[in-house]
Amino acid sequence: MNYGGRMRVPVVAVVAVALVVVACKSEQASSSAKGEPSAQAPVKECEEYAAKMEACLGKMKPEERAEEEPAFRATKDAWKDQKDRAALAKSCKGAMASLPSSCK
Repeated sequence: MNYGGRMRVPVVAVVAVALVVVACKSEQASSSAKGEPSAQAPVKECEEYAAKMEACLGKMKPEERAEEEPAFRATKDAWKDQKDRAALAKSCKGAMASLPSSCK
């Protein structure tokens, strides 16, 4: 949506991306030193968040969805690079808590 010439930044997307970035940076050095494999099992908390967010996106008006969806997709893509699965689970729990009440 456009308010006074400025685009509203989707709060859920900003929080989710910020949590993932913080989690990635906090454990990046230690997990890469362990030589962990790149293919990793899904994280339950992230799968739950993704399912709720997908359902929520489906209920949104097209203009709202156009704002929220790109950040959500970027967040999901960032999960693939996260080595510390515990930190990722914590990030996804935070993202789940920040979902708008209409999405819960």
